[in-house]
Amino acid sequence: MKPTDKLILVEWLDSHILEGWTREKPEAKPVTCHSAGWVVAEDYGAVVIAPHMTQEDEPQMCGVMTIPRLAIVKMTPLSLEEQPGEEQGEHGGENQ
Repeated sequence: MKPTDKLILVEWLDSHILEGWTREKPEAKPVTCHSAGWVVAEDYGAVVIAPHMTQEDEPQMCGVMTIPRLAIVKMTPLSLEEQPGEEQGEHGGENQ
């Protein structure tokens, strides 16, 4: 998987279960989830994002998630631009 510079927030629908024996009446609606990450692959059926990625020529990724396009409600592009008053240090920490 070759990552892109495309950072997104994905709103998607997931299934859920009632565990064990229960008399609780289940709700007939999915759970809304939000996931953010860099797009590392995509095609007509799914989008694959990685929320954690190293800065190397061949990056390592952690937490890679495949989300079916049928489950996606909305995808919003995110920006890494610094906000006013949020100066970052050399290693990502705030300057004092």
